Amino acid sequence: MTVATFAVAAGCALVSGVFYAFSSFVMPGLARLPDSQGIQAMQQINRTAVMPAFMALFMGTALACLILAVWVLVAGSDGTALVVAGCALYVLGCIALTM
Repeated sequence: MTVATFAVAAGCALVSGVFYAFSSFVMPGLARLPDSQGIQAMQQINRTAVMPAFMALFMGTALACLILAVWVLVAGSDGTALVVAGCALYVLGCIALTM
């Protein structure tokens, strides 16, 4: 269970790095463009983002979070509440907000 928790945490960290990069330099870069060019660029970014490597990381981490949350709830180990809270934050914060 410890290895699974660290693996899920690593997936969450990788996705948060993508979000950080996007918000720290992609969005400010788009803001410097005229509106019509910014819209076109954002549309291309959205099309490009739906690639197997990113989607596997993004959705795979969500699936792993759900599995891990159920696993720790059934097993009842130390830190259950923290693991479930972390998993819920990823699923709600990343998946639900993105939708």
